[in-house]
Amino acid sequence: MTPSTLTGLAKQFITIDQQQLAYLDVGDPALPVIVLVHGWLSHSRVWRHTIPVLHGRYRCIAVDLLGYGHSARPPGGDYSIAAQGRRVLALLDALGINRFMLLGHSMGGQISLCIAAQLAPQRVTRLIDVAGVTSGRLQPYPRYVVLPRARVAQAFPFLVGLSRAAARVSAYRRFEFYTWSLNHVPLAEWDEDVELVLPPGCQHAIYPSGKAIISTDLSHAIRAIQAPTLVIFGTADRVVPPSEGDLVAQQVVDCRLVHLDGAGHFPMLECREQFHAALNTFLSEAGSG
Repeated sequence: MTPSTLTGLAKQFITIDQQQLAYLDVGDPALPVIVLVHGWLSHSRVWRHTIPVLHGRYRCIAVDLLGYGHSARPPGGDYSIAAQGRRVLALLDALGINRFMLLGHSMGGQISLCIAAQLAPQRVTRLIDVAGVTSGRLQPYPRYVVLPRARVAQAFPFLVGLSRAAARVSAYRRFEFYTWSLNHVPLAEWDEDVELVLPPGCQHAIYPSGKAIISTDLSHAIRAIQAPTLVIFGTADRVVPPSEGDLVAQQVVDCRLVHLDGAGHFPMLECREQFHAALNTFLSEAGSG
C-alpha cells in the first residue's frame, strides 16, 4: 500500500449520537488494532504516510473527528476533548473492537491521553502521543493568532471561504506553514487537504475545539495511564510546546520520549523515516498489541 493507494480508499460512515462520522478501516480484521486520531484543523489523511507502514501488521482505524474531514459539522455540537474521546470509543464499540492501541497527533494526542487516562484505560494496550497537548498549553501563534481568528470566522463564516482561497496561493501557504514550523513538507501534498481542512461549515467546530484544547488540563490525570507509552515531539514545534511531551514522560510510569531534531508539529510528514523508525521500534517490543 502507498499514500496514493490510500487516497483511493473509500471512507466508511457511521451514525453516532445522531451525527455522521467518517473513518478509514484498513487491514485484516484479525490483526491487532491501531486507532489513529488526528488533530485540530486536520483530518484522517494526515496519516497518509503512516498507514501504509502499519498496514499488513495492524488493522488501522483512522477517524475523522466530529467537525472535521468528511464527518458532520453540527452547529452547537459538543467538541470537548472528552466528547470526542467518547465518540472514538463508540465507533470502536460499533465495530466490535474491545482492545486497541492509540496513535494521536496534537489535539488527537490530547484525546488519546484522555481515553487512556480517564475514559477507557483498561482497553488501551499501547499509546503513541505525537506532539500532543497535555496541560492545555499552545505556542503563542496558534493561541493568540489562530484561535482568535477562528472565533471571528465563527461569527463571519464568509472568512472560511477566503481562507480556503488563500490556502491555494503558494506564497500564503509558505508563510503559514513556515509560521507553524511545517519544515520539509512538500507543499503539493497540501493541495488535496485544503477542502478537508476548511470545508463549508468548519467554523462550527474549529473555535469550540480550540477552546476545548486550552481548557483541558490532563497533567494530573495522566498519572493513571498504565499502557506502555511513546511520546514523539519535534524540537522545532511551534504549535505545541515540546515541554508538553516532557510532562507525559515525567508522569506516566512506562513511557519513553523521542525528540526529533529540527522537526516541527508534523513529524510524520516532515521526517517520515525517523518517525516511522521510532514507531516501529516501540510497536515491535514484546507484548505489543
